[in-house]
Amino acid sequence: MKRKFIIYLGLVFLFTGCNFLKEPQFDLEKLIKSRPSKKEYVFDYAHLLKYTKENMEEHLKYFKEKYGIEMLIVTIPSLEGKSINEVASRMFTSWNIGRDNQGKGILLLLSDKEKLIKVEVGYGVEDIFTDLFCGYIERKQLKPYFENNQVDEGLSATLEEFIARVEGKLTDKEIKRRIKGYLSGGAGIKKKIKIGEYTRKETLSPVEKAYYSAGSTPQETFKRYIEHFKNYINDPDLGIYTQESRIFYRYIPKLSKAYFDSRIRQLNRLKYHITTKGNYAVVIFEGKGFRKEGPYFLKKTDEGWQIDVISMSKWVRYDTDNNWFIGGDNHPYIFAFENNQYSKYVWDYDFYDDFGKFSPVKSNYNYYINLYKKRLQENPNDFETIISLAEIFFDLCIPKEAVPLLQKAIQLNPNDPRPYRYLGLINRDNFCAEKTAIKYLKKYIELAPNNPDGYHYVSVAYWRMVSWQNKPSYYDKAIYYMKKYGELSGDRIYSYNMIGYFYYLKGDYFKAKRWFKSTLKLNPTNEYAKKMLEEME
Repeated sequence: MKRKFIIYLGLVFLFTGCNFLKEPQFDLEKLIKSRPSKKEYVFDYAHLLKYTKENMEEHLKYFKEKYGIEMLIVTIPSLEGKSINEVASRMFTSWNIGRDNQGKGILLLLSDKEKLIKVEVGYGVEDIFTDLFCGYIERKQLKPYFENNQVDEGLSATLEEFIARVEGKLTDKEIKRRIKGYLSGGAGIKKKIKIGEYTRKETLSPVEKAYYSAGSTPQETFKRYIEHFKNYINDPDLGIYTQESRIFYRYIPKLSKAYFDSRIRQLNRLKYHITTKGNYAVVIFEGKGFRKEGPYFLKKTDEGWQIDVISMSKWVRYDTDNNWFIGGDNHPYIFAFENNQYSKYVWDYDFYDDFGKFSPVKSNYNYYINLYKKRLQENPNDFETIISLAEIFFDLCIPKEAVPLLQKAIQLNPNDPRPYRYLGLINRDNFCAEKTAIKYLKKYIELAPNNPDGYHYVSVAYWRMVSWQNKPSYYDKAIYYMKKYGELSGDRIYSYNMIGYFYYLKGDYFKAKRWFKSTLKLNPTNEYAKKMLEEME
């Protein structure tokens, strides 16, 4: 028997780019009877997934390969008068979801017109994905994300929790710690959720505007930042943020009251201290929970001290256990992560490209965004303007705006290498979809074979895939592309160290030592090579 798990959704999902007058009429009955493809796991007939479909495909395929659990995500425009119970049950059965592996199947069905979501769990995994787990998913993942119109993010977060559950990381004890009681009750969830319903305060008085502006000290700014959560202020143009950060917040959905409540509880629970150097400051949290709360970056501008959200997005990274680390060694905040409790999380060699900016625009972002948008209204197929606007969104860590622009750029000019580079890096660094990233980046190499950066991008993508796919053979691919990078760039010290590091991770210490010794022949004082050789002795 399959457990039935229903969420009633109110208001309207945002459609993105679909035009039913130009598409074949959707036939639900035909869809129910036959799975369109055995090789796909995401079927977005309602066009609700703006930019995460490829990422979900990659992770659902991995989920099946590693754990034998087949999970499908299906969005449909309408139930066409049928009940969602009937549609989900018939689809689960006729599509044979999980039948090849003792009923280990999951179907997440979303109907846009009726605002319903239903999860069917096959009998082979009912003991893993219990009512307690499903209640947690509804309350802590689907509900807050969907209230903020974040369909992509909500489904991605849900997928991550399913994976964490089967890996044993999200136990019943941990779920009970996170929520008091749960909304599932065996017969299915009956809680209504309204998409886009959130508590917010966007219209501020002049006094409030002045208060939530740049501070005279980092301490003052961060104190006001914490207070803005208490007052549920959702104004993206607060002077408390840097210019780039204000644009970032303008392009993300408004945050829910539940999100504000959770943030204030977290921030009030932990002690912190602020380290400052010149025009930069870092808030570092202390105590038992420091691993779960990453650092905050602040920058002093002409306005005063402001929260630098963009730099946080680029450099503060999280792993699958929600532990954070610092990427790169060439950004102005690195000073705060030396010789303290965070030092072991400084992963310098993961981010050699340092997330450098690609757009020639370095300031006045609003002006150029509006300028390029106006040009595209006049000429929607202006390729160079599309690229220019996408580059700004890429630099400002707003992938959901950059991705459709880059996809359109490929349609207009499939032989220009730039869209492939940006889509590759977005999938690698924002979506953690390395396989998809490699597909784009190899195309970039094909079109720009003499640019060493492409080989470096691919090498790092293969390296990262080892951590979640557990395929040591990917180290060999990472080594191959890193060698090519070194040959083309002339940056032999870096490439030798990286190749040595890959061999070290692979367990081939003989070859690792050889490459590190090659580094020392070029630079006898290279600290990284000496450190790695000492570690292997």
